[in-house]
Amino acid sequence: MDNIKLSGNISDLSEHLVEYMSRNDVEILIDYIDEYSFLLSDDEYFHSDYTTPSEKQLNHFDLTGGVGNSIYHLNIKKTTLALLCLALDIYLTRGFATFISTIVFGSPEVIKLDDKEKCFILRLKLNKNSISRDDELFNFQEKCLFRELRCKHRDEDDNCQLSENRTEEIVEDLLLKRVVHLSNDGIYYTKF
Repeated sequence: MDNIKLSGNISDLSEHLVEYMSRNDVEILIDYIDEYSFLLSDDEYFHSDYTTPSEKQLNHFDLTGGVGNSIYHLNIKKTTLALLCLALDIYLTRGFATFISTIVFGSPEVIKLDDKEKCFILRLKLNKNSISRDDELFNFQEKCLFRELRCKHRDEDDNCQLSENRTEEIVEDLLLKRVVHLSNDGIYYTKF
């Protein structure tokens, strides 16, 4: 799987990631990636180093660049980037969405997923790509794990309102879309 390896300031990252998303969405990704670090594999990372401004920089404060500098280091699979974008409800540019669709589903046709399907896929990733029907993550009756998704199945206290029956419907829809496959001992997310 291809990895995206970048080091640099926010402008440097934006310059490279604009192929996949808007510049504003790059900033959203950077702001929230730590919160979703559980989606990263052991061989992936994101961290930043902050350099303290020199006295000269303090005397010549630049409103566009700020004072000091954060250098970001990113090594991430393109499929993980897609999952992070899914979790953060970031719109992927058509080319990247087609690319991911080809990797995951074997077809360049972009598959539309609704909020509850996105949530289920992210739960699978959270649970190392498999969920047993007995697993508590299979049941949505808890606090929402992915608050950045604009989901209509969440109450004002961020509790998920999907029932077990609705979970079964989600699984059936994802099976039809070939996003998950069913085995005797669980449900597995394919290829991510």
